[in-house]
Amino acid sequence: MSKRALFGRMTAVGVMVVSSAVGIGASPAQAAVVCPQYGRDGNGGTLQTIGSEPYRNGPGQNCDVYSNRSGTADIFCKKFNELGNLWYYARDRSSGTLGWIWSGNVASTSGTRPNC
Repeated sequence: MSKRALFGRMTAVGVMVVSSAVGIGASPAQAAVVCPQYGRDGNGGTLQTIGSEPYRNGPGQNCDVYSNRSGTADIFCKKFNELGNLWYYARDRSSGTLGWIWSGNVASTSGTRPNC
């Protein structure tokens, strides 16, 4: 095999290895959400859940669920997580459960909602 042919094959293998390694890294859409996270205390209005919805220990689907609650909650603050989804740090009024609830599980909000 000539040096030119060998160099061509090695270059092709090198390009395949580099492109494979680049594909392994997490893209922003795949980034993990850090759990637990805590919001800040404050008066950020109220929210009404759609039904019995999970309160989590962080603003993400991969975070542990404290409790499923329904009804009204006091919002302390809001945050867009690493994936770009809006979450509220809130306290359920009936139980006092404090945690993160995804905006997709919220029927309505009122009042101001400061950033966490």
